[in-house]
Amino acid sequence: VWPTPRDPDLPRGDPNERATVTIVSEGGFDLLLSADAEAPVLLPLALPRVDAMKVPHHGSEEDGLPDLIERLQPKVVAIETGRGNPYGHPRPGTLRALRAVPRVYRTDRDGTIELTVSGDRIAIRTHR
Repeated sequence: VWPTPRDPDLPRGDPNERATVTIVSEGGFDLLLSADAEAPVLLPLALPRVDAMKVPHHGSEEDGLPDLIERLQPKVVAIETGRGNPYGHPRPGTLRALRAVPRVYRTDRDGTIELTVSGDRIAIRTHR
């Protein structure tokens, strides 16, 4: 979805503005993988509603996350962050925004998060 191939206007400064944003689809299931792209990159994109998503940028403070969550309406999110990381991720504002999501997983607490899709059923297993 982003960045567009060989875009001459691709931002040159912050590498997060060039982060790869992908939708993985299987049948009726959609997963948003946003790497470290944040709201200024994600909100202008024509993204569909998704069943699951990886929270952008390890759960850093993100003013646009509530709007993104409202628009995408994921049922499951995963925050990829290390235990005791020096950045304090996931940040409190991010966790508040994620209260709107039914199932929130964090690698710092839950370990590896395995998502399996079969038909319209999503199964989650965690491995510490």
